[in-house]
Amino acid sequence: MVKKIIVPIVATILVVVIAVVGVNIYNNHNTLSYELYTEAEPWIYESYLENNKVYGAHYKIPNYNPDEDGWGSKYYVDETSPKTRTVVITDEEAFNEIFKEGDLDVDYNKEMLILHIFVDISPASFYKIAKIELDDEQVLRVYYKEKEGTENLLAGMRPNPTCFLVKMKKTDVTAVEFVEER
Repeated sequence: MVKKIIVPIVATILVVVIAVVGVNIYNNHNTLSYELYTEAEPWIYESYLENNKVYGAHYKIPNYNPDEDGWGSKYYVDETSPKTRTVVITDEEAFNEIFKEGDLDVDYNKEMLILHIFVDISPASFYKIAKIELDDEQVLRVYYKEKEGTENLLAGMRPNPTCFLVKMKKTDVTAVEFVEER
């Protein structure tokens, strides 16, 4: 009688353990660990951001003078640039061309940085990364979404360039894609 009860319980526990281990092996194989820096804009040279605009963002009109230009908007909307810009940084020379400062300790022999610039009304700090995956063609996909409770918090605000900086293990990639999850 006891044997009839114990065998199904042990079998059920074994199935659950195998399922959990299998999911963890799958997730560890297909996802990569990272550090996300959401307040990277102050670290970036203004000239770099000026030369790497994104479509739909509002930018200050250079040398705006309300006396000469009137009291209309001192901003213009970029309508010619790409919607996003993504740069993989694998050495200190590339880092120094983009960043004027930053509290980053990067070992470029083992690590790399990915800078992603896009337009949004929300600051980057309103976002989190859901996961990062590398597929068989060496395409790195970074899935991100808004943090709970921040959706539509800034509705009606002016769209601005928003920057993510991701630090992760150096990986041979053919492309990097950022995918927003809803």
